[in-house]
Amino acid sequence: MRKRYPMEKIPVCLMVIFSLCSFGAIPNAFSEESHFHEVSMIHLIANPKKYRYKKIAVKGYYTEARNGHLFLSKDHADIMDIKSGFPVLDSRNVNNAQSSAACSGHYVEMRGEFVSFKDWERYSIIDLERVLILKQNKECWKVRKR
Repeated sequence: MRKRYPMEKIPVCLMVIFSLCSFGAIPNAFSEESHFHEVSMIHLIANPKKYRYKKIAVKGYYTEARNGHLFLSKDHADIMDIKSGFPVLDSRNVNNAQSSAACSGHYVEMRGEFVSFKDWERYSIIDLERVLILKQNKECWKVRKR
């Protein structure tokens, strides 16, 4: 019978380590956060059709003006440049007014579905799952799970 030397065990050890590392990455790939397309406001404004009916994560300046709107920046919000942002509609949230007020006037990261209506040229962010005030790293929009 042949005696096994430590050098022969190296490939087996490497396979085990590789398998554990790969297997450990699987939960991250299927985590709750992974199904959102992270997109910049500039890219979303320039290519809205690319993200139609997809869940997105986008950062911008949120204001209650115009019944809730996410703008590219505070400057765009101040002059109400609606072409530099999107309306925010959340029909699922019972406490919409309170949540909206808590987020208003801040740069936020918003996670929700990006949709278009009737004429396919008007887009909105709906069914929010999370809104985070970036500077404070604090959730401001309390979303109820269905």
